Amino acid sequence: MSLIGMVGAEIVLVLFTLFFLYYSMSAFLEARSHEFAILLHLGMEKRQMNRLVFLETMIIGTGSIIVGIVFGFSFSKFFFYDCSGNFTFR
Repeated sequence: MSLIGMVGAEIVLVLFTLFFLYYSMSAFLEARSHEFAILLHLGMEKRQMNRLVFLETMIIGTGSIIVGIVFGFSFSKFFFYDCSGNFTFR
């Protein structure tokens, strides 16, 4: 029974993540559409524009993953330590 719940939670998490990625990328591109239009007007090729957006997305994504792993590891250690009863406030 718990396996079904875990699979269901995993599916919900994946769907939420995909929706959030789509929404955030759409908002990012919409906010910068004016800048993209100016760059295209000044002579930037469409291929260069696609490469620029791809590289920016990869840099932001890589940084987010690294920060998420560091914070997730740190907070999980803190919470496991707290739950084990070894952590006391004085």
